[in-house]
Amino acid sequence: MGISTEIYHLQELPRYVTEKPYTMRYEPEAPLPSTNVVREKKLVKISNMRNHEESYQLHKNGFKISKLATNMTYQDYDSHKMITDVYLNELEGVLCNLFPRSEVDFVTYLVGLTR
Repeated sequence: MGISTEIYHLQELPRYVTEKPYTMRYEPEAPLPSTNVVREKKLVKISNMRNHEESYQLHKNGFKISKLATNMTYQDYDSHKMITDVYLNELEGVLCNLFPRSEVDFVTYLVGLTR
């Protein structure tokens, strides 16, 4: 059981074979556009994945559901210091276990605001 909704995907364009999609968070000098991303709306089915976590595998689905044992509290996610000092270190450990012999470097993060 699930629900259907519309979400935006990156449109499959021939240019992306040789040109990486990008979006800049500032206005670049002309003639460079701030983005080369073209999105298209798709109808998708959203399903509850609870109790089916093992069904999703990285090599098969392109993502994996992992539990993260954390020392963070709900309120800690409002703290830049707690996110950088605690959460990102915990997340790095999970990713290093998933991808042995790889280096993890968090360039930036974004905390979504819900209202």
